[in-house]
Amino acid sequence: MAAKLRINLAEGTFEAEGEDEFVKAMHSEFQDYVGRFFGERATRRSPELTPPADEIEDRSEEVAAGDELNDTETGVSVKRNPVRRRRVSNSSETAGTKKLRYEPRVDPDLKLPGLVEAFSSYELKGHKDMVLFFAHYLSNDAGIVPFTADHIFTCYRIVKEKPPTAFAQALYDAHKVRHFIKFEKLDAIYVTHIGDTAFEHDLKKKD
Repeated sequence: MAAKLRINLAEGTFEAEGEDEFVKAMHSEFQDYVGRFFGERATRRSPELTPPADEIEDRSEEVAAGDELNDTETGVSVKRNPVRRRRVSNSSETAGTKKLRYEPRVDPDLKLPGLVEAFSSYELKGHKDMVLFFAHYLSNDAGIVPFTADHIFTCYRIVKEKPPTAFAQALYDAHKVRHFIKFEKLDAIYVTHIGDTAFEHDLKKKD
């Protein structure tokens, strides 16, 4: 009598067809082969090694990220990867918390009658020297402590010198790079002892 045997080990698929004795013999050899490579448990039954995708997905919703799902029927463990969520920022919130850009303005109330004469008596090379000169003049000659970024910008206008294009950056360089001045906000600036020393020894007067 003809017999047919079909085994599916995760689509490994073993098929045998013929007389009963032949099919039984092939099945026995197949069991021995599977036993050597997959262990004794595999010879007793033919589990479906991978559970259905929809079953795994449904169960993954019930466990925390990183936990393992154990299929009690197949013995297959499926580890759930953590779900990474991207925070979508609110455009109105971003606009509200964005740091405002500083725009220098002339202070119409600042009166420095001796600034032009003092400025013309020094050989100042570039904005590095000019920022130091104006800061020292505001603090020591005009007695404005603390002074503001707008005060320095106004000094440029009074002596008719073109201020740096990146004006705020020039002040940050004098603060962070050269340490001539110090401030937490641009409306409260102080000259440091390094700035005073640089003014006394590095800025040269005209002959």
